Amino acid sequence: MKPAADRIVLASVAIAASVALTACGGPGALEHGVVKDKRGHAAYTTTEYRNVYRETNCRNITTSAFTLSAVSKPGAGGSRSGSGSSRGGGGKGSQPTAPDLKKTDGKTGKEGTGGTRRVCDRTLERREPYLQNHPASWELELEDGGRTGWKPVSKETWDEIKIGDRV
Repeated sequence: MKPAADRIVLASVAIAASVALTACGGPGALEHGVVKDKRGHAAYTTTEYRNVYRETNCRNITTSAFTLSAVSKPGAGGSRSGSGSSRGGGGKGSQPTAPDLKKTDGKTGKEGTGGTRRVCDRTLERREPYLQNHPASWELELEDGGRTGWKPVSKETWDEIKIGDRV
């Protein structure tokens, strides 16, 4: 076999062994034991907020491999954190936007390495509220022979069981 094929076979055997050990190796979740603790909460909702952005100052940029990486990877001088100025698009006040990108002369070096890419600045328009639902959760902490674990139960079971009971 080739060295690359040996590595593939070795990796496959290692993955298969770890899956087999995980599936068959340890005991499952506790189903019975002495109740050590209880935790639970009824269903509830909370109000969360998401940002809604508007694209402004959209433009097509002729790219080469170099300019494509400069546009897609902000770094020194290319940070998208903003310059404090408002350009085009009817932004409010001095909203942070990305700095202007220098136009290329259309020469892309090797054939097939360049192209055009649409680039837009994003301006925060508003924060929109939405409801986040949290389902009810009722659990018992069970102990059996030195092993402990949480077991989900129904509300009725959670109400009936007391700490110290054997389930």
